[in-house]
Amino acid sequence: ENRLSLLPDGLSAFTGLTELNVAINRLEFLPPLLGNMPLLEVLNYANNPLLSPPQPVAAAPEAPGW
Repeated sequence: ENRLSLLPDGLSAFTGLTELNVAINRLEFLPPLLGNMPLLEVLNYANNPLLSPPQPVAAAPEAPGW
């Protein structure tokens, strides 16, 4: 079982990141810093107890969690 409850602030430094899989963790929110990752195409945040996704993720065309 994964136990991430927060994503690190330094994650936005990885501007070349194209895929991020944080599924099956304990994330309650996704930080807005994900909107600062221009090449991020795949974000898997399924099976997390999200309270609500941040606006950039919620506005994405494919925001079902994968």
